[in-house]
Amino acid sequence: HARHDKCCAKFGIAVWCAMRDQVPDRAWQCSHVGGDRFAGNVVVFPYGLYYGRVQPQDVPEIVRRSDAGEIWLDGYRGRSTQPRAVQIADFFLRGESGILGINAFRHLAVERSTSSLTTVTFVSRADGSHHRIVYLTKTNAIRQQLTCDSENESEVAQYELVNYTVGDLQ
Repeated sequence: HARHDKCCAKFGIAVWCAMRDQVPDRAWQCSHVGGDRFAGNVVVFPYGLYYGRVQPQDVPEIVRRSDAGEIWLDGYRGRSTQPRAVQIADFFLRGESGILGINAFRHLAVERSTSSLTTVTFVSRADGSHHRIVYLTKTNAIRQQLTCDSENESEVAQYELVNYTVGDLQ
């Protein structure tokens, strides 16, 4: 609606129109879900999947993947039901494993060994295997405007995969 930040209206309305045209009985429009710098944003219910920087041409693939019970990795920002550390690790897990099933994994533990190194362990619901993601947080990696209305750039964290292992990690 452009009252919070014009990015949401500038990029979001075209995505909503494409979604409405694709699946009219399933497309909702809302005012704000957070992450202005990721506009246009899409949330897939009932899973709470967040997608960012979505463009109208991405909508058919998002719908196709969602209908197939899969994550669209290109714009995946995480899941609203998970803490941020797990959302970040889940993105890396999907990219490394190639397993895109929405409910393919359940996170077991989050461990921060230093202020910048995080380990997240997941279990596969299919075979019980454990998947461990270790990533590094670079707190001031880049500077960018966080909203379309920002006058100044802000520091933005970036995340780097350090290690991915699969197996009996107990």
